[in-house]
Amino acid sequence: MKLEEISDFVDRNCNQVLLAPEDIGLLFDYAALVPSCSYIIDIGTAGGSSALVMAMASPKCANIITIDPNKNDVFIRILENNPDLKKKVTFMNMTSYEAAEQFNRNAELIFVDGNHTTPGVVMDIESWCPKLNPNGYIIFHDYFYRTDVADAVHYGLEKHYFVEDKIIESHYQELLIGCFVGRKL
Repeated sequence: MKLEEISDFVDRNCNQVLLAPEDIGLLFDYAALVPSCSYIIDIGTAGGSSALVMAMASPKCANIITIDPNKNDVFIRILENNPDLKKKVTFMNMTSYEAAEQFNRNAELIFVDGNHTTPGVVMDIESWCPKLNPNGYIIFHDYFYRTDVADAVHYGLEKHYFVEDKIIESHYQELLIGCFVGRKL
C-alpha cells in the first residue's frame, strides 16, 4: 500500500490522529523495513493511527502488538470491520509494563508514544529494549514536545540500550513534536 493511501485511510477512520504527516512517513518507512513475520510493538494505542500505519506498511505476515490501558471503541471497530487488519493487529488492554511481562518474543520495531513522563518512558526502555532484536529500531514520539521524553531517551543512550539512528522534526498543528529513532546494536 502507498503512503498516501494509508494516510487517507487513517484520516478517514481514526477519531484521534495525533501524528504529523512526517511521523506517518517515518512509521511507514520503518515498518516497511521489518523482515517478514516479525513483531512490531506500538506503545500507546490512543486512536490507533500509529498501529494502523505500521500494520498497512509492514510485510503481510507481520504482527503488530498495540498496547494501551485505555480502550478506544472506534479503533476496535476499525479492526472488526477490516479482517486483514484484525489478523495483523493485537490490542493489549493494559500498561506497557504489564504487556512486556507477558510478551515472550523479540521485536524488530518499537514505537513509544504512551506514558510521557521520564520515569514512564524509562520503564518502557528498560522493559522493552531487551526484547528488541539486534539492529532493531525504537522510535520515540514527542521528542521535542515533551522534555521528559528527551530526558528518558538520553538515559537510554547513556545506558547503551540503543544508539541514535536519526531525529526528525515534525509539526502537529503549530507544535514542534519530532521523533527520535534509536537502533539497538
